[in-house]
Amino acid sequence: MNLRKAVLLGVFVAAVVGIAAVAAFGVPLVWAILIAVPAGVLVGVGGLLSGTHDAEWTAPPELPAAAVTLHATFVTERLEQAARDPYRFTARVQPRLRRIAVAALGDLDSAEAKEKLGPDLHRLLTDPHAGLPKPPEFAALMQRLEEQC
Repeated sequence: MNLRKAVLLGVFVAAVVGIAAVAAFGVPLVWAILIAVPAGVLVGVGGLLSGTHDAEWTAPPELPAAAVTLHATFVTERLEQAARDPYRFTARVQPRLRRIAVAALGDLDSAEAKEKLGPDLHRLLTDPHAGLPKPPEFAALMQRLEEQC
């Protein structure tokens, strides 16, 4: 939760507590304010801290067992994992493919790069929501990328 939302939530809770203390319990206004302010501050601070202790549900990156990181079997394993989990594709495979394309073509948003890559390959490299295509289509796209490099 950002600071603005936490402050607004704290002010809202303080107002509700103060109004409830005066209206429902007949507490004097000064005492109602003294009760409401700490309640609002606690809710505001709680709102600020609410996102800091969230659990990290993504799996840690797998370390290679040996110096085989450049072998085709390792790439195949990464693609197999990406096919099962779209996050792995956008977090691991897509940035590496994008770096290859940027090294060969420069800015991927230029008209020349879009024309050379084609719409399917350009979307695969630049769309943050792109998924891993079927193996024959992916092979054709990688062939086109390899021809541009």
